[in-house]
Amino acid sequence: MSEYRVEQSENQTRNDITKYPQTKAVVAVLALLTIIHHVSVSVFSEYLYGKLLKPFEYIGIFCVGFFMFLLGYTAMKDVKAYGWKVYARRNVIPILVLFFFCSYAYMIVTQLLGERYTMEELLLSFFGLILLNDQMWIAVEVILLNLLVAFAFYKGKNTKVATALFAVCMLLMMTGSLLLGHQFDKDIFTNWFYGEWWYNTTICFFLGMLYRRKQTQVDSWLKKHFLPAFMGGLVLLAVTGYAAIYTVDHYGYWTETPDNPGYGDKLLTLAAQTPAIMLFVLLMVMVIGRFRFGGRVTEAGSAIYFELILLNNIFIYVCSHANVVFPKSVFIILEIVFTYIAAIILYNIKRLVLKGDQAGHE
Repeated sequence: MSEYRVEQSENQTRNDITKYPQTKAVVAVLALLTIIHHVSVSVFSEYLYGKLLKPFEYIGIFCVGFFMFLLGYTAMKDVKAYGWKVYARRNVIPILVLFFFCSYAYMIVTQLLGERYTMEELLLSFFGLILLNDQMWIAVEVILLNLLVAFAFYKGKNTKVATALFAVCMLLMMTGSLLLGHQFDKDIFTNWFYGEWWYNTTICFFLGMLYRRKQTQVDSWLKKHFLPAFMGGLVLLAVTGYAAIYTVDHYGYWTETPDNPGYGDKLLTLAAQTPAIMLFVLLMVMVIGRFRFGGRVTEAGSAIYFELILLNNIFIYVCSHANVVFPKSVFIILEIVFTYIAAIILYNIKRLVLKGDQAGHE
């Protein structure tokens, strides 16, 4: 019998950090920060707020890195608990439902506000082959990563081989995305794998898988060495975080031109960001393992974090294309309120459609 065959039911949630109230609290806070991050990088952010939201431009990658970590953790937990077939169904179908609901909502809203698409664009976006809303990338990425996990555990003889096979497939996907660069044809909407956001947090998914495999040993070591490890991690995060910000500002992923792909700057930026993101994730794991906090509000907020990420660009689009003018102090509040209301509605629709089947990200 394979090493990763279905585990006993009593072991399926043993030491499952995704069930901890403190994990849900961290997810809820990072989801809120992600919404503000998306506002900070929107086309009209500097016009409304000047440099006020500048710090939030840099936090998005850390928030997404932690989400990816938890998704990878859940992937390893579920594929070993249920087997690759059940795992694929549980972790792909719910995200597909969210993806198409959010894509169609964006498509309808933008057309109501005067956006016009060709029949080819509508057909391609209807099936998700191009993304009218570039924030939908994370749904596509997570679906593909979950499918790669299922494939790896289908082909692999044991957990070690399957994990290595997944790592190879993941690295190939990341490399392909990096080589593609960005799109320069403005008549084409976001295609899959174009842009650094498709690969600069993906490693955290794998990190989550590894942590789940070695959780007992890692938690034991962190418990014994918590204070020096935490303080050292904070210092290293400050250093690597500064290096990541400096590299993004002075090199970055966007120095490419149609004649020069700028691979050197891309690799340098990725090399600077990766240790900072991984240290941030490690510190969050240490906090989650050491302290207990959270409550019903943060638990509810964490349940809809994926919906929040996918939906918040709709309201940003409305305000930037409908000649709707809000006082600058009001806009972010309205963006947050609108996104949470829409996310709650979508979350309940998804549960109704799936008839209680659990989503892989919950």
